[in-house]
Parts: sequence; structure tokens; C-alpha cells
Amino acid sequence: MEDRHTARDGRKHLSYPQLDCETYGGRVSSGEDRKLWPRPLAQKWTVVLFWGTCLLYCARMAMPICSVSMAASFHWSKIDSGLVLGGFFWGYCFTQILGGHISDKVGGERVLFISAASWSLITAVTPLLAHLGSHTLALMTLARFLMGLTQ
Repeated sequence: MEDRHTARDGRKHLSYPQLDCETYGGRVSSGEDRKLWPRPLAQKWTVVLFWGTCLLYCARMAMPICSVSMAASFHWSKIDSGLVLGGFFWGYCFTQILGGHISDKVGGERVLFISAASWSLITAVTPLLAHLGSHTLALMTLARFLMGLTQ
């Protein structure tokens, strides 16, 4: 439920309790300072998001680096390698607007946590999928597509 307040000049704005300064131990003042996060909370989130982004790019780049040796060991053609690598693009493309809509409804913190946990799990399971059965091309394409969906 959104809580609407009216400012002195008649404009309406939303109040977000998770960004309330009193909740996170920051100082409370009037005016524009009420809309800003307390400095310690902003610093924590900056560090967390920086490391999360670093891990995201590590997971994103693992398959393109390994695709050359995987193509040789699984006898993939260049078209097969392109299909596996292109799976990420299509998954990533399909969820840009949907991810923004879900984060508006559920909350950005939850969406970030669920997506980070999902792509971490997919990254950890990828070597198992490669050696799981005779359909490595389909499994790797599906894994890359799911990686794109969650990122």
C-alpha cells in the first residue's frame, strides 16, 4: 500500500518507509534531506552493489571465455557456439521491462536478491549441465537463456 502525502505547495509525493531516516538511525530534518538516505546506509549499498556488479560480470563472461574449449570438446560448430552464446542475449532482452515492473511491485531489494541467487546457482550448475547427458548443446543454451533472464 502506498502512503500519499501532500506537500505544502500542493504536490503529492510517495512516502517509502524503507528509506525513512529514523528507521536506519540517521538524522531527521525537514525539506530535501528527508528524501536522501543516511550516509552510512548509502555507503553500505554502494559497496554491496559494486561487488554484486563485479560478480555479475564474472558470471556473464565465464561462458564466452570457456566456449572455445567447450566447442572443441563437445564438437560444436561455430553456429552451435553462437546459439549457446546468443541464448544469454535473448533471455536478457525479454526481461528488461518485466524486471522493472516486478521491482516496482515487489521491491528492488527482493528482486536483486532473487536474481543474484538465481544466476549464482545457474553459474555453479553450468559445469554439471555440460557433462550431464548427450544434449549438452540444448542444456547449455537453456542455462545461458536462464542466465540472461535472471540478470
